[in-house]
Amino acid sequence: MQMVYQNPFLLLNPKINLMIKIQSDYSLTYLFISHDLSVIKHVSHHIALMYAGQLVELSKNKELFANPFHPYTQALLSAIAIPDPERKRKNIVLKGQVPSLVNQPSGCRSILGAQCKWAYMPER
Repeated sequence: MQMVYQNPFLLLNPKINLMIKIQSDYSLTYLFISHDLSVIKHVSHHIALMYAGQLVELSKNKELFANPFHPYTQALLSAIAIPDPERKRKNIVLKGQVPSLVNQPSGCRSILGAQCKWAYMPER
């Protein structure tokens, strides 16, 4: 059985542990569509990261968080809040223009465009 959730976490945060248990007990597959990587980290085994409709990174959960390749992935991970006010993290801000989704450039469609060396990374 497969279940699809789009930005489910505003409503489901209190139920994450129950969802994980049900997933394990019934061999379910969930497809989550969200920008909240802090929650994705806890419920996903594999992660496909997209930017402007293009797959920019595909990885196993632990590998993505330990060694992100694409600059967009790195920026998203740097935006995850740390629940300890004493710990600081460098926030990565991508500079440049968001590309047109109508006249999409070739190669990587991220803000970095032609400067980006990671258009697609095969699964690690």
